[in-house]
Amino acid sequence: MATAVVSRNTVSPIEMAPGIHAWKHHDTPELSMVEVEFRPEALEPMHYHEKAKQLFMVLQGKVSFTVDGAKHELNAGQSIAVAPGVHHCAQNIGEGQLIIQVVSQPSASGDRVVL
Repeated sequence: MATAVVSRNTVSPIEMAPGIHAWKHHDTPELSMVEVEFRPEALEPMHYHEKAKQLFMVLQGKVSFTVDGAKHELNAGQSIAVAPGVHHCAQNIGEGQLIIQVVSQPSASGDRVVL
């Protein structure tokens, strides 16, 4: 596979939910890395992944993650991991934009089940 530099300027955004956009920086069957931006108060639907385990890293802002019924508030520089099959969602609870980096193994493309 050829090496390529990827940024928001080189990939098109995908609307995941109202006020939530994602940029796929890397997506192979084995691994994906996505940058996700939430507008203030944006909330993604509760969901899970059948195969992918995920690591979420907050790059900017403040988020409330609900993971298996428990709420976790994270700030920039903090991360949380979610195992396959675990119900989870995220909401921007900060005053500005929320930016999260999501690494999934295997890729979460086509693996999301919305509840």
